[in-house]
Amino acid sequence: MAPAFEVSWAEVLCGDCAQDILARGWGPRHQPLLWGETSCTGCATNLGRLAREARGEGFQIAHWSLTVPEGAERWRTAQHEAAHAVLGERNGLIVTNAQIASSREMVGGVEKELNGHVHFDFPEGGVPLSNLANGVHAGWAVDRLWLKSLGLEGDLPAQLDAAKGAAADMAAIGTYDPAPDVHVQAMRDTDAQVLEYRDEITAVQEELLRSTRIDGDAVRHAMQRVREADQTRAIAKRTTHQPSPPGEGPAGTAQLPAAVAGGTSTPNTGGTGMSFTEQATATLSAANERAGYIRGALQQASMDIQENAAQIGMVSSEAQTLAEVSAVYRQAMEQLEQVQGLIEHASTVTETYAASLLS
Repeated sequence: MAPAFEVSWAEVLCGDCAQDILARGWGPRHQPLLWGETSCTGCATNLGRLAREARGEGFQIAHWSLTVPEGAERWRTAQHEAAHAVLGERNGLIVTNAQIASSREMVGGVEKELNGHVHFDFPEGGVPLSNLANGVHAGWAVDRLWLKSLGLEGDLPAQLDAAKGAAADMAAIGTYDPAPDVHVQAMRDTDAQVLEYRDEITAVQEELLRSTRIDGDAVRHAMQRVREADQTRAIAKRTTHQPSPPGEGPAGTAQLPAAVAGGTSTPNTGGTGMSFTEQATATLSAANERAGYIRGALQQASMDIQENAAQIGMVSSEAQTLAEVSAVYRQAMEQLEQVQGLIEHASTVTETYAASLLS
């Protein structure tokens, strides 16, 4: 029989434990709470009170205190795991695979049910503990960024839910017994890194949404596509905006009059003086830059749809009309994912062609 009602972690945790978790993560001292045990008097008091209120029928702690539609939860899980993968690679770890399917994994010596997972290998010689901490903290960092986009930066229940969602991640690094300041520094580092590498995170997220499970090469390929696109844009920008010295062409090579060089004189039609390759590269770069804006707009639209669905769900989860509205929003989310995939494919083809022009 299912428990009579759900509660949030904000109702379970005492004030001191809640603030400690938000400051440093779901550390070893808080892990027993996941199976209803605690050495904290304040948390024990809260658990006892909730048990009495349940009148013997039991209670369960909600995965999220806010309503997250199924399609949006898959999107969020993909973003969470993509952040682990990208920041893991960026911090010297080697991703072997990533997935957003449920599985049972050994985490910190304990088998746990996970909604998604990223497997890392260590390079020869290992990595500093701070780098490992960054890879581990990445999912929580991007979840905080997601909550901020929903206007929930200061929402205690939602923030504690996000911290609890990273509890398995904290357990994974717990075996190394890091000092508390390692977690504090990792939070600062990953808050910055998820912004710095957000395009790479989005690219890996899209791969996960398409395939559910991808290997390490697919992760690295998605990251590389973003870097190559950045390089193409940088080259096009330099080519377009850097003036050539007098008497020299766009590439800095000396230019002779066509008649002297033995060529055929072509009338000046008022063009820019750029070669076809340069013009084509600049045009393709501009197109892909606009595609980036489109992807950003689609991502924002996805978050707005998700927020609408969540707010409607808070009104009532049983009313038939509202259930139909939520279903429409879920369908819209799925269609947006498909559109994002099409835009990503178009961008990839464009980047490949632009790179071939420069080779």
